[in-house]
Amino acid sequence: MGVAVVYLSYIPYGTIYLERFLASYQSNPAGREHELIILFNGYQLKKDAEPFLKILDESGIAATTAFTESRFDISAYMNIAKELTHPWLAFLNTYSQILHPNWLLYLYQNIQAENIACVGATGSWGNKYRDGQYRKLVKNPASYFRLAAIKEMIKYRFNFYPAVSAHIRTNSFLVRRTVFLKMEYRLFKPFIFNFLHGFKESKLASECFEHGKNCMTKQMTRLGFELLLVNKNGIGYPLNEWNKAGSFWQGEQENLLISDNQTEKYRLADAEERSFYQHFAWGSA
Repeated sequence: MGVAVVYLSYIPYGTIYLERFLASYQSNPAGREHELIILFNGYQLKKDAEPFLKILDESGIAATTAFTESRFDISAYMNIAKELTHPWLAFLNTYSQILHPNWLLYLYQNIQAENIACVGATGSWGNKYRDGQYRKLVKNPASYFRLAAIKEMIKYRFNFYPAVSAHIRTNSFLVRRTVFLKMEYRLFKPFIFNFLHGFKESKLASECFEHGKNCMTKQMTRLGFELLLVNKNGIGYPLNEWNKAGSFWQGEQENLLISDNQTEKYRLADAEERSFYQHFAWGSA
């Protein structure tokens, strides 16, 4: 098969998210032939996955199971990508729930042009909140006497400054395997910080990969590729038109193809909170 759909099931979160994903998967035919792979992480022993495997077996869904010792989404994706041979890889994180039929078909159709390396169900032009927090810390003299504030300023200045990058979010995206394997991951700046993490995976490294100065979107763009944001209508929007998709943190998210915990947070927010989220993701647009 040409497409592998990899759903990452983080065991410490319990079986509820796997159950929700499988229900959404059954209710919304992908529209495109593929191999479904349930990738487990966050376990102490592989037997910890037994309740998950039982749920999968009872669902009747044909799926391959795999295990990774990676604790974070991105490193798990990277590791499985090296093992698979499918030309296209679709990654969905633990919180992902499919909302519409033909979801995979729409993603697949939009990645067929040679200049498209990746398409996603959600994305944004940055994170204005994090940008603003950094500037507040810099302007506040008291920040320079608080270790937590100093660490945050250093991390932001070296890895995100002058602004969090526009990015395809890594909760649900389809990517060319050959291009994905070229992506750099793990090392962040300043270099000495990597010693603190033993040069292993970390939350900061995952954040940098998604929306840092050297994020996946920027790395692919530098290679000459484009990335599209795809909505429930099967329309793929180029980066400068992502705000027209009507999906992530926009309006009622009425065109959202695949949801996650962040889209759910917006759905449950009141009008004032939504306006903040909209500004965080899209600025004045």
